[in-house]
Amino acid sequence: MPNDALQDLDITTIANEVASQESMTEANAPRTFPTGFYNLRRKDMKAQQAPDGRQFLHYTVDVLDPATGDRRGTGFFDASWNEYRTAAGKLTKPSAIFRQIAATLGVKPSVGDVDGAFQNALVGGFFTQTLQSPEGMTDDKGKRLYIDVGDKDVTRDGRTVKITQSGANELIASGLRANNYLQSVSKAKV
Repeated sequence: MPNDALQDLDITTIANEVASQESMTEANAPRTFPTGFYNLRRKDMKAQQAPDGRQFLHYTVDVLDPATGDRRGTGFFDASWNEYRTAAGKLTKPSAIFRQIAATLGVKPSVGDVDGAFQNALVGGFFTQTLQSPEGMTDDKGKRLYIDVGDKDVTRDGRTVKITQSGANELIASGLRANNYLQSVSKAKV
């Protein structure tokens, strides 16, 4: 519309106009995708180092429906060639994911080989949709709450660990934030 066709409005005549609740809900819905298996196409990578010295590749990927190829969203994850371990002695998620990508693509587990192969190939990935509590909302041990979203409610040791999407929507409205987390990498489904 050309600017000369625009009309000025008097703010006093529209000051009490209100956006619909439906449009508010739509505009503020989390930009996450449901828990499940997806194909992943590399979009970008940055080699980074955390303040604690840990080095990793930070990936941005298109998340694709394996049945249709339709884009479901954007995913982010870290992958590290260094062998970092948890307090329990297991590989950290970034260390495990780097090794899973190398094995899936059948390449030597070097940064150059893994990233080079990933630039030209799809891999599969299992993402969870997880709710994270805001700062200050913690469990009885002082840790922030993380609750996965799935097909049924699950309670473990008296604590909710998984809820349905309808339950998640209520928690999001109360201040929890939805995120997607890559759990594992395997061959793409094509």
